[in-house]
Amino acid sequence: MKAAARDEQVRQVGELVALQKQNPRAIDVSKSAQALIDAESKLELQRVQAQLMRVSLRQALDLLGAGDVDALSRLSAELADPLTATYIESIAKLSAEYELQDRSDAGPYKAMLQERALALAAKNDELGTAIGALRSVLDALAAGDWKAVDRLGGGPPAAHDPMLEGYLADLATLQGERAQLAPDFTEVHPDRIRIEARIATTCEHIQTLLETRLAGLSEQKVAQDELLAGYRSNTEHYPDAERARIDTSLAKLRERTRTHLTGRLSGLDADLASLDDEIGRVQQSLGELPEEERRLADPLRRMSAHAEIVKFLLSRQQEAEISRASTVASADFIDPAAPPLEPSGPSLPLHVMLGLLCGMAASFGLAFAKESLGRGVFTAAELESITELPVFGTIPDFRHGPFRVRTAQATFVPLRDDPEGPVAEAYRSLRANLKFALTGDKQIQTIAATSCTPGEGKSMTNIGLALSFARTGKRVLVVDADMRLPSVHTYLGVALSPGLSDVLSERAPWHACVHRAVEPNLDVIGAGRQPPNPSDLLGSTTFVALLTQLRTEYDFIVFDVPPALAVSDIDSVAAQLDALLLVAKSNKVASHIVAAASRRLRQVGANLIGTVLNAVGTSIINKRHGYGYGYGYGTGYGQRTTDRTAERIKS
Repeated sequence: MKAAARDEQVRQVGELVALQKQNPRAIDVSKSAQALIDAESKLELQRVQAQLMRVSLRQALDLLGAGDVDALSRLSAELADPLTATYIESIAKLSAEYELQDRSDAGPYKAMLQERALALAAKNDELGTAIGALRSVLDALAAGDWKAVDRLGGGPPAAHDPMLEGYLADLATLQGERAQLAPDFTEVHPDRIRIEARIATTCEHIQTLLETRLAGLSEQKVAQDELLAGYRSNTEHYPDAERARIDTSLAKLRERTRTHLTGRLSGLDADLASLDDEIGRVQQSLGELPEEERRLADPLRRMSAHAEIVKFLLSRQQEAEISRASTVASADFIDPAAPPLEPSGPSLPLHVMLGLLCGMAASFGLAFAKESLGRGVFTAAELESITELPVFGTIPDFRHGPFRVRTAQATFVPLRDDPEGPVAEAYRSLRANLKFALTGDKQIQTIAATSCTPGEGKSMTNIGLALSFARTGKRVLVVDADMRLPSVHTYLGVALSPGLSDVLSERAPWHACVHRAVEPNLDVIGAGRQPPNPSDLLGSTTFVALLTQLRTEYDFIVFDVPPALAVSDIDSVAAQLDALLLVAKSNKVASHIVAAASRRLRQVGANLIGTVLNAVGTSIINKRHGYGYGYGYGTGYGQRTTDRTAERIKS
């Protein structure tokens, strides 16, 4: 082929030289003519490629009809179609698998199927025995024979079931306790009744677990029976059933391949017709050139097209030789896969370990995010560090935890409703610390406890502080100055109106608004009806005059004022009071909010003398104070804070 192509190229070059000698003026063609020559060369090459592809497709259809799989597989590389190559490879594999059924070593595969069927049958027998034992125990339990659970120890149903073994161990322990109590107590004794109830509950748990286990074992046996039936069917009909399946698959695959090749052949015929039309138009354009240029362009056209076609055919010849030299078996066939008796995955220990690790990582991440984004104030030391003020008291949480008062209602007041409890003792400790801190040159009569936000316990702290001072014999007045969200009247059981808003609006004298002797030595003025301008009323001269009159009537006046950061009402009243306390609920408000509230109260001129940590957990109290209740008796924590407060007030 190479020699013939070289001879043809030499002949065409000689023809071109002879033509140029006859027409010395036509040295070369124009650019437009050269463009037409190049276009025709490419079109001729495309036509040759399409013709070769058409020949390959027709050969493939003939080989497919004749069933020559070997020749068809060798031709697949020339079809240049991945889908066709896939079809041909699948046909070759199925044909080889069909031939595989007649090989001499097919017997060992059948023996392997029989061996697996026998092993699975033995497992099914064991499973049936376990199911029968479980059903007998469940029937006995349904009939009221709770002693039937004793037969589970060490039997097949209890094997490899840690939860059931744990229940059985608990039941044995409870039965032992019942045996110890039986000689000394009757069946109506509370301990005997408690033991019998726990035994019945444990037996119910065992019954529920056994029912669940029975359902699971039954489903497992059904699945294994189906697998065993499949093994036996394959063994009995091997290899005829497999051959029939392969024949069906081969027929369908050959038909799909034939349809695909026929469609490609029709498309190639249409492409060839289109290429012939395009080549005719290019040759017509060449025929319209001048005579001398046309005579030179014709051999140039033929030589260019011949060179492209020869180049393409030589490359295809090299590819075919390489493919032929590297041809190896396309696939190795082994026995068909048999279903396994036991699953290879998932690995339960691995998944449990990964779940624990992921859970721990998520927990650490959430804890870190909570710690970083919004850490609340937990301890008195943190509150003192943030506000730079002493902590006069730490009030336990009486709604949750060990100090919880189970009888506490929504209007629970510790000093009134549980005077001997630890929370009431905490308020008395607060009074002692505050009383010691207030012994200075300037007498303090008016005081209030506020908070950063609503819900931190400021109203309860004000009421507890007033009650604790009233119990010492002082005449104390509680004034509800939180006219937007009053709550003192609810805790102390007095009427809301008339109250402070009526006094400041000059609708009623203050004497007429006082609820006297609500508790011994304790009077109350409610908030009154909510006015449209609480802040203006608290900042008026009427409020200053009211303070002057109240100081002459009472030893100690406690105001329940709004939260420091909620509204601006406290800006008007804070500077008029002798002292102010900041209440912070443990683990509720972030530290930066507490610091902002402390700064704001100082900016409006309030005499902020200290803080109170409210709703503290027992673990935090015990960690901070290793004695008593941890509320600051003697020379403990409270003594140190009050010393600093006394120095601050004097300065």
